[in-house]
Amino acid sequence: MDVPQENMYKVNIDATIAQQEGTCDIGLVIRIHKGEFITVPAKKFQGVVSAEIADAVAAREAFLFTKSLLIPSFCIEGDASAVIQKMLNREDDCSVIGSIVNDV
Repeated sequence: MDVPQENMYKVNIDATIAQQEGTCDIGLVIRIHKGEFITVPAKKFQGVVSAEIADAVAAREAFLFTKSLLIPSFCIEGDASAVIQKMLNREDDCSVIGSIVNDV
């Protein structure tokens, strides 16, 4: 994980899915440009049936948590680039992923 630019934060996200149980676990790590880390406890979510949904949940949680810390400027890294692009696209998205990420 590269150090973010000065006055920026970098949020790394990851999600794993247990398809048979219908759950996912997500993890977030926030890195400050000084090299310091803010770790966030992992969370488990029920009703997750695909890796794309798990990625959407992780990305949404990253945005909401970062927002709750009043962090003004951040970037998100992870395997969920398609999901992150949907979050940045402000058009209405009626897909399952859209319903997860539209509230950020």
